Amino acid sequence: MTATIRWSGTVTAVSSIAHGGQQLGTTTLLRREKMLLADGRIDYVPVISGNTFRGWLRRVGEDLLREQLRYDGQLSLTAAHALRGGGALAKTSGQALAGQRLATLRSLVPQIGVFGCAAGGSVVNGCLQVGKVVPLVTEVAHTVPVHLRNRCTHSHFDLLQVETFARQDDTDTHAFAGRHQTPDGTTADDSLLVDDGGRQMFYGVETLPAGTEFHT
Repeated sequence: MTATIRWSGTVTAVSSIAHGGQQLGTTTLLRREKMLLADGRIDYVPVISGNTFRGWLRRVGEDLLREQLRYDGQLSLTAAHALRGGGALAKTSGQALAGQRLATLRSLVPQIGVFGCAAGGSVVNGCLQVGKVVPLVTEVAHTVPVHLRNRCTHSHFDLLQVETFARQDDTDTHAFAGRHQTPDGTTADDSLLVDDGGRQMFYGVETLPAGTEFHT
């Protein structure tokens, strides 16, 4: 017999939140999902995917596991990737990871039992399922728990902002080498530094501001 334990709660952004979706010119827009509003209209609302939140939790879990084990050695790249990023499917000539061997692995390494990974040429399922992280905005008020609906006071259109950044190309100074002939008939090397002015790139990232509350 298995039991399902469910956690739900709110998350408050302590800095602006970016979660890249579509690209509009040099501006990266937030990831959006189509939602049916309470009045029957359809809107695209910024939502953080459960997979992104799950990845953040997995990295926290890997840090805690390493801290508890006090492991000073160096893991193989494959093992480290499996624990921190979920690993990758690859062909293997060894025995498939299944049955008692898999049960033992889950027992010894809780990180894998909870989050799963790709290992031994197969996908190891974890027991954790992570839902989406939805901002508490007026457009989704009818979809969140009743006790949170009074917090949905702003439209996402009021909260969204575009933060702009600039990047200076630091390769604007180029060295050119050449050879010239001296009056005595010998050759010598030239080295010239030429400044071509460089290029500066401006780009924007759409974000939700610090203080935004989310439900998950």
